[in-house]
Amino acid sequence: MSNLNSHITNIQVVSFYYWEFKNLLSQDLFNSDKSIKRFLNWEVINPKFSFWYNYVGCEDEIKNYLLKSPLAKKERIIMTIAADKPIISMKTSYFIENWYDFISMANHLCIVWSDDKECIMEFNYYEDRLFSNFGIKTGSRIYND
Repeated sequence: MSNLNSHITNIQVVSFYYWEFKNLLSQDLFNSDKSIKRFLNWEVINPKFSFWYNYVGCEDEIKNYLLKSPLAKKERIIMTIAADKPIISMKTSYFIENWYDFISMANHLCIVWSDDKECIMEFNYYEDRLFSNFGIKTGSRIYND
């Protein structure tokens, strides 16, 4: 796993304040129930999809899914990394090529969204699941609690 410095020429800092992401997305999307270990409230996001993403061989497989998803048509993404790291932006193609590296830097707990806010993903360490509001993996189920 590399660190953020190895990607420095391909990223832009959006904010140095981690919790600023709540101002970058609609407040309605955020989970207020602290017993659920998710940043986003997937009850209010539709459509919703979810699948296991962290398994042996996932790096290339998920990259290929992302390349065929609606996210690949977006110019840029924005993502959270960690409380002690900035919110960053990069070309979507660069994120897709290096997605596992960035998710690992975020300790598998982050939000990624397209700059037009049409595509939203949450990588969740506690459940090893990737939640999204768009289809990524063929056969991924629409998520219901």
